[in-house]
Amino acid sequence: MEVQLGACARDYDKVLAEAAVREASGLDWTILRLPKVYGPEDNGDLGTVYGFAAVPDWRWTHGHVENVGAAIAAATLHPSARNALFNVGEAQTPTMGERLARLPPRGGEAPPPPPFDYRQPLVTDTSRIRRMLAIADVIDEAEAMAALAGSAGPSTRAGGA
Repeated sequence: MEVQLGACARDYDKVLAEAAVREASGLDWTILRLPKVYGPEDNGDLGTVYGFAAVPDWRWTHGHVENVGAAIAAATLHPSARNALFNVGEAQTPTMGERLARLPPRGGEAPPPPPFDYRQPLVTDTSRIRRMLAIADVIDEAEAMAALAGSAGPSTRAGGA
């Protein structure tokens, strides 16, 4: 397993596109800043967790595809989302070491992580969308990740529902 992020990950910035949307005359807008989305089809091998085992104190906000989809649907329909910007993702972002402690180990040596500055976490505060739009996780993030890694049964709904 190899995580390939390349120069695009260092140089990519959506802020200019966001500004253009906000400044477009007469248009209503909602901007959602998404986390690293994972699920059965996208990042299903959890490469963005296992691939960063060598930096156990680093944090990167993730979001299960069902939780991200629910947030997008809610923002599409909720009147408070008009002309607003929200971060989407898990409520609390654990360190890579904390994530890995909940997952089954993978054999072999951990690959070297991409050459980033790991003093800077990639964590977003999702409290605004949770508060303003009453967003709650559809699936418990830790359980969903463990289920995807094969250490648990089918993912369970958040709150035991």
